[in-house]
Amino acid sequence: MEDIDATQNIIKNREKTIDELKIRLTGLVEVKNKLIKYQLDQRKTEKESQDIERSIQTKHKRIKDLEDRFQEKKNNTSRKIEELTVSAEQLTERIRVLEKKIS
Repeated sequence: MEDIDATQNIIKNREKTIDELKIRLTGLVEVKNKLIKYQLDQRKTEKESQDIERSIQTKHKRIKDLEDRFQEKKNNTSRKIEELTVSAEQLTERIRVLEKKIS
């Protein structure tokens, strides 16, 4: 009878241990799932950051292109103003010459 009681105690203790291990395992599975979700969120955040960085780089390139085009137009305008100034001076000189011939 004592052997049966001892065996039953061993079985109860093992069942108790198994139940405790199941609870711990459930907790570990929950932690694992949270970690996986965190990693997925981390990857998503990294991808979004990379997308933002690419967008910023694209905008910087666009700004640089616009600045270059503006500078080119500014230079062209300055050159045209210089050409028109020279042309106006030449016309003014011709008008003086013609006025002298007329007088």
